[in-house]
Amino acid sequence: MKINYYTLCWGDNYLNLLFNKSYNTFFSKKFNFKKNEHKLFLYTDEQSKVKKKFKSNINYLKNKKIKFELVDYSKKINNFKKKNKISVWRFLGEFQKKSILHAKKNNALCCFIYPDEIHSENLCNTIIEKIKKYNFILVPSNEVYSKNIKSKDLKNLCENKLIKLKHKFLEEYNKKNFFNYNFLDAYQSRFYFKSKGVIYYKSIHLAPIMINPNYIKDIKNIYTIDASLNEKENSYVMKPDEGLLLSLESNQDDNTRDHQIKNNLLLLFFFRVISQIKFNIKNINGINPFHYLRTFKIGSKYKKSFCLKKFLLFDFFSIVVFIISYLLKNLYNIKKYFKQ
Repeated sequence: MKINYYTLCWGDNYLNLLFNKSYNTFFSKKFNFKKNEHKLFLYTDEQSKVKKKFKSNINYLKNKKIKFELVDYSKKINNFKKKNKISVWRFLGEFQKKSILHAKKNNALCCFIYPDEIHSENLCNTIIEKIKKYNFILVPSNEVYSKNIKSKDLKNLCENKLIKLKHKFLEEYNKKNFFNYNFLDAYQSRFYFKSKGVIYYKSIHLAPIMINPNYIKDIKNIYTIDASLNEKENSYVMKPDEGLLLSLESNQDDNTRDHQIKNNLLLLFFFRVISQIKFNIKNINGINPFHYLRTFKIGSKYKKSFCLKKFLLFDFFSIVVFIISYLLKNLYNIKKYFKQ
């Protein structure tokens, strides 16, 4: 089996994250390189810097029988930096499309690795096994502050260890997305609720980490893979104890979206439903309503207070949004069918 891995990265901070955290955890000591052919493509505008500064990291990858290739992406990156005519998501989507087309042309599977992520040590092996049965492998991502993850935490990063780190630091960054705190946002890609030390969450944006490109008919119409491919048939969503990743966010990001407090739970419920439906209508092509029904959880031995009203609000909210989104999606598909 031929597997191509694709990364887009530039700038000292992200390059350091990529080689010292992201690649190291993805291609961990437990990574099984046998039986498959692995090739890693890094799209960047700093080829010479990568060759000089990260020579030992590249050798580490080569020792694992991973072929490594730098791709000159300087023209695209510089145009994006200077003109900034398109959003970062559109720019990312163009890179993703290019990567998928490249993998398809070379008869390879396509896997994306991003610089601001850390991965549990069995994640790579597990998604390679899963892709034998499924066409798309999706891994729910959560954000934590990069300041909270120390180098010592990355050693022997088994699934249980990463789950504990996730439980410990998740709320600090994502507090405004927790139902416990009555915040309202125009749109939330993840919803959290904490009760008796257990964090429950629903992940609406699920981006495929590994793809069989032969099962995508309209690659050129992809906006981003999370917006366009999260509802494809024969997909598998990873469970946290099988393999997981965390997205590392800098302090200055500080979850700066415009949040409002609504202490009235009925108003909070109403406004959240309305804002979510508005987003779903705007992005209907890439919405998978069934993601609203899937709940993930990570636990703790520590007991916290329990609020039944908010727990019911959390689940009832998801069911209501699912029903409305499901109806909207079916109407959209019917309209799309008759246009053809």
